[in-house]
Amino acid sequence: MENNFIKIHSTKDIIIISILIIIGILLAILPIGGAINVTGYILIVIGALLIPFYKNGYKDAWEGKSYIKKEYYFANNRKAELIASVIDHPQNITIEEQDKGNTLRLIVFYSKESGRAFLQLQEYIPYKYEPCTDVVEHKVSQIGNLIK
Repeated sequence: MENNFIKIHSTKDIIIISILIIIGILLAILPIGGAINVTGYILIVIGALLIPFYKNGYKDAWEGKSYIKKEYYFANNRKAELIASVIDHPQNITIEEQDKGNTLRLIVFYSKESGRAFLQLQEYIPYKYEPCTDVVEHKVSQIGNLIK
């Protein structure tokens, strides 16, 4: 599933990086001197280093549309219920705080502008997650409980 979605800079990423660099430039050119100028240079370097590494958005490899990724973890005793819900009725999936586990991982990619969502359930087999279901496409309106 990860191969179908490419990491990209989201608008939020670009804003954060730009603010760091702009504040760094302003602090570096202030005539105060000393630690303020050094702080400015450090912020510029940090902002520049974030450009290649800080990517929180995802793009669909087929159509090029932007998606948001969410992950949920569940205990293994809910496996059969989750497989059935992911395939047919994603609106039946409940996220409960006391039922946290790390054996099952539900990955959700969704885009409100395209109205599409992709779900996949994965199970942890030592050292990696293996798919329990294929990537299933649903409408965003069906997964409202997962993207609140």
